[in-house]
Amino acid sequence: MKVRAWKAIIVFLLFVGFLAMLIWVMRNQVPVGPKPEPTHYNVFMMHFEPTSATEQGFQRFAERVAFVKKNNQKFSLGFTPQWVGMILSDPRKTEFVRKLFAEGWDMAPQHHGPHHDWSWDGFCDAGGVQCMNLRFSCYRINQDPDMQAWYRDKERYVGDMGDYMDLMNRLYRFKVLAMGPDRYFDWPDGIAYSLDNAEFHSDSGQFGFNDCIHLKVEGTSGITKWEKKNFSSKSVREAGMRFLADFEALERAKEDYQTLNQKSNKNEFLAVVIHIEDSEKIFRDWIEFLHSKDPEGKYNKTITEIAEEL
Repeated sequence: MKVRAWKAIIVFLLFVGFLAMLIWVMRNQVPVGPKPEPTHYNVFMMHFEPTSATEQGFQRFAERVAFVKKNNQKFSLGFTPQWVGMILSDPRKTEFVRKLFAEGWDMAPQHHGPHHDWSWDGFCDAGGVQCMNLRFSCYRINQDPDMQAWYRDKERYVGDMGDYMDLMNRLYRFKVLAMGPDRYFDWPDGIAYSLDNAEFHSDSGQFGFNDCIHLKVEGTSGITKWEKKNFSSKSVREAGMRFLADFEALERAKEDYQTLNQKSNKNEFLAVVIHIEDSEKIFRDWIEFLHSKDPEGKYNKTITEIAEEL
């Protein structure tokens, strides 16, 4: 009898202990609910260099579009004239891109002017002779074999900025443009928004058209807002962006996202840019990060939408 009594007491104590632990857990558990939504819009843009306007480049673009759609996101298309020319010359490519526009995507093109460190798209207002002289004196020093082939075979004067606008508007009537240093010389009529916060330096210390101007700092913060600027005697609103140039920049962009969603300034938004030629892993990591924070893509906007709403 004594053994049975002790067993009963032990079972009773274990039951009481389990019940007490269950009550404590229920009182102290973290409430489970929906994920907190972002508080600010984000823009993701892809830049397309003149040198990558090839069948292989377009195939990579199509694959990235499919991955982005799978994650309920979208990105603004930063085409250069070489890409637009390639797309318009092929009905299949034209249909593919215009379907994206119908689904709410946009184009915010680039202009690689004659002061671009890497490649010129062939358009400028100064005229062919002056622009080609600038390219030879300041920029055709890149020793990469692919770039030397580009300089030799494809880099030449095409037309002025009116010709640029005519070509680009055949694909999409855009409102936002990225131009680098040539925004100070070639800004076209009718475009009121710029997405570009790069800083530059000049070999001579001067910033005239004939000076060798080079990139100094590019895309240092993804947290941005529209600010008034004056380019080529035209009033423009400009916002900045962060380039996903490497894995460190990727982590900084994620920090920008978290920081922005703790701020109350509704005029600010996040702008992040990657090139079609850049790391596939960085690209996919960023898209998956956006999807984890905003699964339905409600806060993922095109830069045109941001220009119209903020």
